[in-house]
Amino acid sequence: MAAFDPPGACFPSTHVAGAWITLLCLRRHVSRNVRLVLCTLTAGLTVAVVYAWYHYLSDAVAGLAVALVVHAVTERCAARPRTPG
Repeated sequence: MAAFDPPGACFPSTHVAGAWITLLCLRRHVSRNVRLVLCTLTAGLTVAVVYAWYHYLSDAVAGLAVALVVHAVTERCAARPRTPG
């Protein structure tokens, strides 16, 4: 698989980052049952990429960190009052 991956595709895990940012963005807009399903699938994906040796644990943790930082920044920017331009 390594021969077919694009350069830089390992760190951080974009699979993990994408899954977690999706969960973080959708959690307020879906029902509790859907949140539970999304959380289970996202946690499962996070474990699976490490378990199946697609990523190292550090790749998955860094992907989660990227998702948390992006979510925090976008939430902060969205909460900022807009000044008339």
